[in-house]
Amino acid sequence: MRQHSLYASMQCVVHPTELEAVELVALESCLRDGGATLLTDASAATGSAVTHIVCHPKSYETFVEQRNERFVALVRPEWVFRTFLLQQLLPVDRFSPNPALIFSTLAISAGTMEKDPRKVMNGLISHYGGQIVDHNDVARGATHILYRDESSDDAAMVEPEAEQEGDEKLLQVHFSKTDLGRSVDAWRQHLSSQSLDSTFSLPSCVVAYMGQHAGLSKQHHVKYTWIEDCVMRQSRVLEGPFDHRPTGSSAVNVDKKKRNWKTQPKVQLDDLNFGKYAQVYQHGKTELGTELSVVRKLSNEKLKAIKKALQGAIVLLAQHISPLLRQKLSDMLKTVDAKVANVPLGDSYQEIVGKVVMNASFVVCRYRGGFEYNEAVRQDKKVVSVYWVLAGLVQVRKPTSFNEAIQRPVRSFGGIPGMHSQVITLSGYSSQSSPTREELQIAIHATGACLLPVLSRTHSTHLLCHDATGEKYKRALSWRFDNVLSHKWVFACLSKWGACCRRCVPVQRQQGAVWRYGRYGIRWRSEEEAWQK
Repeated sequence: MRQHSLYASMQCVVHPTELEAVELVALESCLRDGGATLLTDASAATGSAVTHIVCHPKSYETFVEQRNERFVALVRPEWVFRTFLLQQLLPVDRFSPNPALIFSTLAISAGTMEKDPRKVMNGLISHYGGQIVDHNDVARGATHILYRDESSDDAAMVEPEAEQEGDEKLLQVHFSKTDLGRSVDAWRQHLSSQSLDSTFSLPSCVVAYMGQHAGLSKQHHVKYTWIEDCVMRQSRVLEGPFDHRPTGSSAVNVDKKKRNWKTQPKVQLDDLNFGKYAQVYQHGKTELGTELSVVRKLSNEKLKAIKKALQGAIVLLAQHISPLLRQKLSDMLKTVDAKVANVPLGDSYQEIVGKVVMNASFVVCRYRGGFEYNEAVRQDKKVVSVYWVLAGLVQVRKPTSFNEAIQRPVRSFGGIPGMHSQVITLSGYSSQSSPTREELQIAIHATGACLLPVLSRTHSTHLLCHDATGEKYKRALSWRFDNVLSHKWVFACLSKWGACCRRCVPVQRQQGAVWRYGRYGIRWRSEEEAWQK
């Protein structure tokens, strides 16, 4: 059923820059039809009322700075069109307008790939903003399905020809720009003149336009090299040259004449079977690429120690932390009997926060910004990162330099400039090493770099080794891998908030050699040289 309260809790700004006129009207009509409040004041995007900003990727940088202050959902137009067609809200982080997230808005299935290649693909998809589709039973809702090569025939996978049937055909109807403009304008006029209870019968050309814009009109079947090319170029490339065709299959006639939208001029959303597109988010791994993906579940022993340290403590969570993460932190703190202060936004917000900070044991921040952070610094209160809570660092009595590095909020939203394209793999770290594997994973995530569990000759840019042993290390040597570094490099980047120079000597093992750390790298020297020291 059409929901006129789908967006009822949202205060939205649709940023017009780079949007076409018909796109802007369609977006505003979707939001109004779903009950959103549209903020049109010139300063609304930077005000305290806005909850969602819809913008083109080229306008993303306009709103980055304010994300240090408080959380505002930044989404692409595709999020609005897709949620409206599905009549269901979807995770905003999978529709980020950040142009660096080249797979944003896409839901991608790695198909029948083997374990290690799948880990590589899933790691890259998630890091670059895409939604992983791991279950074959919901693969029909994916925007892309990957294949290893032309011979990858799998009866369990969805074939391109089969997906041409059903409701997708409605999204492929032909319409002119004139017809679309008139239909969208009629929708706008209806919303302006009629009550909210009156439902506008959507013209099929408008539904087709939104479906095409949202990426629902065609499921792409591509070779996995499409992912590799996108990552190499740091942009989404056209799928055509990477189309997968099963052995012996004939090409689909893509030039087949489309039927005109006027053959079915009106459409009811209730009659469309688009539920499969929502299922990929319900069953998908939504935690990958987030703070929760790098933190292990706390043991009962750790929880008891944390409870002893935090019982009765007053904790304030910064407004710039995303709602889902705030809820996770709040639930965890309440589990150990801490008191979580919840200060609603309003005219007296800053005054109330000042009083709460005065009585708070500590303030949890994701970034070094926002009123809560500034007030805590002014009052000389303890400020800790979200990882300090999630990883249970509160119960560490003698923190190492690695503990201290990750228990501080990071410098700013968006990660270290230039680090997003770095793909890092670990070797030799465990829960007993120093730093631990978890601490290093947290540090890498905090920089904004990609953490890949498998060493990929194509994609891994850095291998961090605890010592000069192990299969990954040997493989890196055989590949003449350039960036074999110490973990100190990541912590140096985090401290400097910039990509530090490697300053490492290429690793070339000599007979009878022993290893030691360079400043950030691992290099070999002979035993004779070692004893001379």
